[in-house]
Amino acid sequence: MRTFVLRARAAPTDSSKLLASVGGDAHAEILAHTLMNAIFVAQSHRPDVVVYLVLESTQDYSRTVRFEADAMHELNGFNEQALLGKVAKALDASRGMGKEETRPVESGVTVQTISFE
Repeated sequence: MRTFVLRARAAPTDSSKLLASVGGDAHAEILAHTLMNAIFVAQSHRPDVVVYLVLESTQDYSRTVRFEADAMHELNGFNEQALLGKVAKALDASRGMGKEETRPVESGVTVQTISFE
C-alpha cells in the first residue's frame, strides 16, 4: 500500500476559511493537487493508496483527513473545487470533536483530531 502524508501547517481547519484561502498565503489548492497526483492516473485511480492531509492552523486540535482511494465512490468531479469540497466536508464533520477522536465522513474519507508529530 502506498501512503502519502501532507502536513499543511498554514491550512485552516475551518472549512470556509480553507476554501477562501485558495490562491492565498495558505495555498489550500496544494491539498487538491496532492490528492489528484497521489490517487489518480489517466482514466482511473491508483489501487491501494491512502492520503493523509494534516491541517494544523486551528483554535483547538489539528485535523487529519484520510482518503482511501479504493473505498472512495463519489467524487463530484475531477477538479480542484470538487476535491477541496471533500476536505471542507470533512472539516465540517469534525466540528465539536475532542482530542484524538475519529469520525467517518463518507465512503473512503475519515477525519481525526490528531497530527503526525
